[in-house]
Amino acid sequence: MTKNTLLIIVLCLMFSSILKAADETAPEKFFSSREWKVATEDEGAPPSETLAIPQLDALPADAARRVTAIAKKGLLLNNFVGYPTGAPAAWPAEARVAFDKENLYVLLRGEHDPAYELKAHMFEKEEGKIWNDDNFEVFIDPFLSRSEYFHFILNSINQKYDSECLETMVPDPQAADPAEMMAKVTHDISYNAPAAIYCDRGQGYWRALLTLPFSSLGLKQPPVGQLWGFNFCHTNWQKKEFTQWLLTPNNFHQPRLFGALSFGDCQPSIKADISLPLVGFGENLLHLTTDNRAEPKEGVCEIRVVEKGGKEVSRVEKKLTLGTGKSAQIVKFSIPPEVAGGRYRVIAELKSGEETLANFVKNLTLKHYFALNMPLTEIYSSDGKVSGTLRLWLGEEELKNASARFVLGGGDGKFAVIKVDGNALSFSVNTADMKTGQSRLGVELRNGEKVLSAQNVEFNVVESPFGF
Repeated sequence: MTKNTLLIIVLCLMFSSILKAADETAPEKFFSSREWKVATEDEGAPPSETLAIPQLDALPADAARRVTAIAKKGLLLNNFVGYPTGAPAAWPAEARVAFDKENLYVLLRGEHDPAYELKAHMFEKEEGKIWNDDNFEVFIDPFLSRSEYFHFILNSINQKYDSECLETMVPDPQAADPAEMMAKVTHDISYNAPAAIYCDRGQGYWRALLTLPFSSLGLKQPPVGQLWGFNFCHTNWQKKEFTQWLLTPNNFHQPRLFGALSFGDCQPSIKADISLPLVGFGENLLHLTTDNRAEPKEGVCEIRVVEKGGKEVSRVEKKLTLGTGKSAQIVKFSIPPEVAGGRYRVIAELKSGEETLANFVKNLTLKHYFALNMPLTEIYSSDGKVSGTLRLWLGEEELKNASARFVLGGGDGKFAVIKVDGNALSFSVNTADMKTGQSRLGVELRNGEKVLSAQNVEFNVVESPFGF
């Protein structure tokens, strides 16, 4: 290579750099305003009070005798209240809960006028029409996920409806703040639990026993010492009365308001809590807090990420020292972006030896790295700005190395690069020098030099009718 050739290459590189620098705009000039926030999921306050479900081994094989045993020794949950007001129930209802080594048992009892003939129908296929019968509803949230739960409806002639429900938090389309979320519940009615139903009637009451094998939930043994979420409802069509064990105003499907019951009355040797307030693609941080009133112990935290079909896509196992007193620790894990449908489940377990100290389940729907939203797709030339929001779905650790490249007016337009400082951004971009006509705003989300995802939103600039 000659000196002249080398000089030409250097000059080309310098010229290219100058052109690139000319296109880039300082963020302070590119944006008229921008504000980052950290939007975390409300995992619900820890239950202030929990009740213990008794373990009743050696229950009779005969269903009628089993009902009698559970009616005597099962955990009693009564004082159902009217929905949606919370007023005392006109017709009492109650639930009794128990378990053995293989099954969870829920026995429900509702009263009615002795002369009243219960509404009950046989259904050719399982469907929600059973709700029009006199019925009981059972809501079960394994490991108190506050998001995924099972819904059962039982009538008095052993008919059942069941579904797998998932509550996800999605951005509120009516809110200007991208950090503001709303709950959305989906119902998978293809779910068919191998649950047994047994019903009987007496003078002025009827009962239904739901028997749910732990194996149907992927458990090899009962979750002794663990918290699950529950709620129970009774529909009495004679008086058109709906009652609940715990009131959930607005609708029954509010898993964050379910009651918490523990399996057995034994307490773990170390009090532990697991949380994941901020979650997304890439590297995430699981937060562990422990309160150990004894000598330090060795522990293991296992985190698994599985897709909806059960396939494991990520797994981490970390050894920890659980010191005396209160302590907080972090365990890193990754959520890959390639799962079809975007349905994930994060399952975490903290153990010390053979003792399980804490379980954690979080269900996620992650389909995009981010969402760019602009409420106005047409602005006047006099407006001087175009506004929008950016909502990111990246893991807590992944956010630390992320940046966003905003481009106004296409690939050859001006651009600005800003460091990510949260997962929810409200912004306004200066458009004072823009010509009328179609334009667009593009955003690239990056981790270092790697482009994770890109989106564009088109908008129209029209001549201002006001003459200024």
